[in-house]
Amino acid sequence: MDPIQSLDNIDPRVASELLYTGSSPAWTCVSDPRFCYFLYIPRNYYTLPATPQSLNLIVLIHGSGRNPYTLRREFSTFAETHSCALLAPLFPVGLIDPQDTANYKYITYKDVRYDQVLLSMIDEAAARFRRIDTSAFCLYGYSGGGQFVHRFAYLHPRRVRALACGAPGTQTFLNFSQRFPDGVQDWEEVFGAPLDIKAVMGIPSMFVAGDQDTDIFYAIARGRIREDQKDDEVAMAKFKDGRYGATNRLCENWVQVGVRSCVMVSVEGVKHEERPMLESVKGFFEKFVST
Repeated sequence: MDPIQSLDNIDPRVASELLYTGSSPAWTCVSDPRFCYFLYIPRNYYTLPATPQSLNLIVLIHGSGRNPYTLRREFSTFAETHSCALLAPLFPVGLIDPQDTANYKYITYKDVRYDQVLLSMIDEAAARFRRIDTSAFCLYGYSGGGQFVHRFAYLHPRRVRALACGAPGTQTFLNFSQRFPDGVQDWEEVFGAPLDIKAVMGIPSMFVAGDQDTDIFYAIARGRIREDQKDDEVAMAKFKDGRYGATNRLCENWVQVGVRSCVMVSVEGVKHEERPMLESVKGFFEKFVST
């Protein structure tokens, strides 16, 4: 396979014509072609200092609806205003298991480590666009994406400059008495490396959900609540007040463990809808990207 070539030295007009800047077509993940990703490279890219790490990166993780291109569009003006790159991966439905819709949310499944797939995508983007700072990046995900991003942060806390986690439908608490995916008791057994709790405690984090996102049918539909559990108060406690309640509890757990900068944002009057969350996310990330 041919090596990835840098695009840093081509004529900016050619880069624009070939859609290397702005919203690019989907890039195949060279290290694992089962996946692809969508980049946004700000149009001033070729005017930036020609040195590594002059362009901040925001990584956007889709939910169950697999909308990476929509997320990229929603953040494109922000990327231009703040001169940062966007990367939005696509983790397809039905990979390995034809019925699968959720395996990426738990990071590991069969021979796939979705965190490593994402890191490979980031490395490939930096090989093409060498001004991108990939040492640490802002990370956002909502719903299924929210499940992915907080677990990714446990695995790679030093790569996460700032975390925005929206309304995750399942949660892994920093609880050392529960096994994964509910807790982290067997973290090293599952992922092959210990949890660096001190590094996690240093991640600036925002949790966000609509205050009307309290329905629990999402859990029933996905088989997370069995028929014989519906009257079991202990079993149902984790679903109290739906994804809004769960997001609050996850944030409270992080605060109790000692995450130094962790806030919960409640979006008034909103159910399980991503778009109303985005202004809060952008406002949070503004503090961590160069202008």
